Amino acid sequence: MTPRTGLLMVLTVLALGAAPATSALAWGDEGHEVIALIARSYLAPVTLMRVDEILSADREGSGASGMAAAATWADRWRSMDRSTAGWHYTDLQLDDPDMAQACDTARSCAVAKVGQFAQTLADAAAAPAERLFALKMVLHLVGDLHQPLHAATARVGGRLDAGGNCETVSLAGASGAPRVLSLHAYWDDVTVSSLGADPVDLARRLRAGISRAQIQTWSTGGPADWTWQSHQIAERLAYRYGETPRCGGPPAALSAAYQTAASATTAEQLQRAGVRLAVLLNENLRR
Repeated sequence: MTPRTGLLMVLTVLALGAAPATSALAWGDEGHEVIALIARSYLAPVTLMRVDEILSADREGSGASGMAAAATWADRWRSMDRSTAGWHYTDLQLDDPDMAQACDTARSCAVAKVGQFAQTLADAAAAPAERLFALKMVLHLVGDLHQPLHAATARVGGRLDAGGNCETVSLAGASGAPRVLSLHAYWDDVTVSSLGADPVDLARRLRAGISRAQIQTWSTGGPADWTWQSHQIAERLAYRYGETPRCGGPPAALSAAYQTAASATTAEQLQRAGVRLAVLLNENLRR
């Protein structure tokens, strides 16, 4: 049996027999919490023990709520250390996607940082503080890999749009007045909140919808493969909002069909991210 086969067996057994966890910027805080909670329900017992042991040294606590809270920490750290901003995305250009260019040493893309921090987790001799930092980054950045607009950027008017940050869109607001925001913010937050407001309940529902076949399919590949998949979603859906990508001008109204497709795609991306985060943690913390 290969290590990968063993991991797939662990995940499959957990999917069939274990109860989901019940605790309570790419994806806003809710999205990252959902991913962490889904992943937690797929961790092997020894991995779960080591995750909680590492997080026990963190001020945000340990256990299921601690793992979910820790998954949101990297966005706050980014606001304090702007040099880490490039860790959260991989800017594959729509017209000429090039992973090597997006991940050169100056940009320090999400793909490269997930690999780096996974190696730190796998090193039992690493200092506890280093493993804690690495774990909190992995919990967050694996989620970032699955936000389509953290894996793509379009050339608009001679410049790159930073993953849809300069495109303005509108949708119906709760008060009836149009809600205006960037395309990127729509995918960060609105697509997740459209699925439900409670991350614990949403994680439970999404986890219940994951099949054994999906686990086996999603557990293959690595951060670069997962990013390419997110990039393809950006190309075929996120940027197809009815307008040629443009910066400035009146906001583009998002159609009901677009919003329905975006919500369904987000649900699957959160599921994929949860399964893949569990695979990565099981691979690097079971030793």
